[in-house]
Amino acid sequence: IALAKIGDSKDEAGEGKEGFADIIGKFLNDSSQEIKETAAVSLGILGNESSIEPLTHLALNTLEGRKLVSKGGAANEVDERTRSFALYGLGLIGYRTEDEEARKMIVDTLVELLDGDGKTSAQRDMSVGALIAMGLVPLESNPEWVPSEDEPWKASDCREAQVQWVIQYYDDDSVNFLVRAHAPTTLARLVQFADPRKLFENDADQSYRPLKEMIATELVKDIDKRSKAETEIQQSAILALGLIGDSDEDKIDQTVRKALMDVDDLADPQSRNFAVIALAHVGGRPGHGDGEAIPGAE
Repeated sequence: IALAKIGDSKDEAGEGKEGFADIIGKFLNDSSQEIKETAAVSLGILGNESSIEPLTHLALNTLEGRKLVSKGGAANEVDERTRSFALYGLGLIGYRTEDEEARKMIVDTLVELLDGDGKTSAQRDMSVGALIAMGLVPLESNPEWVPSEDEPWKASDCREAQVQWVIQYYDDDSVNFLVRAHAPTTLARLVQFADPRKLFENDADQSYRPLKEMIATELVKDIDKRSKAETEIQQSAILALGLIGDSDEDKIDQTVRKALMDVDDLADPQSRNFAVIALAHVGGRPGHGDGEAIPGAE
């Protein structure tokens, strides 16, 4: 981790020349589980795009991935903890890279995991890791995109497709609800802004509004007192709404604030406490829509 945080030194062309990825990669077959999994996430902290391929092999438990964690030949499998840390590593690289194609590759890997082993494994670590990583890898937006019933589409097509896919995963009752409870935060991170390096910053860019409305509408219905959503999902939806709502007079923001104030009707005390925190976040974000209070904002 220390090497990853120091990072590679750069040559005149701006390329890394120390080869820390190779040094860290040698720890992937360590006999200690803690060192092995830490090496995987350290490749993500280092942030080199060259690490996308080995981390993908680890995450998907391929033959190449099994070779990476073996001292000779190929292991029977990449253990789930190492696979989970590899997913976090992919998310960290996707957050930092400016290469849209690299981000698309990472999103494809996350979807493959969530649609595959992430659904069948008795352990939830991999699915949770993939969902959290998804929220760190927002793709470029295409406001013209709509899901087609006649032609196949992928989550990696654009930001709108990515959000649509996560919503469908969130609504899939066949997925363990403790895993789905991580989806609202992922959605909140994806909806915020077109620039993935400006998550949670106030910005006058309104290109995210349609996505914000779609996600907020989805989450609001799950915190209604008549909702049958599990408590953990309700708590997550409440906190996520606190991340995307603001205090201007846009209709969707009024809906979000009312829904959070109505949480007081829920029996779960933790949900009510989370709603107070979420309302504080919403109240501290002026917004740029109708009734905004920022001088000079359009």
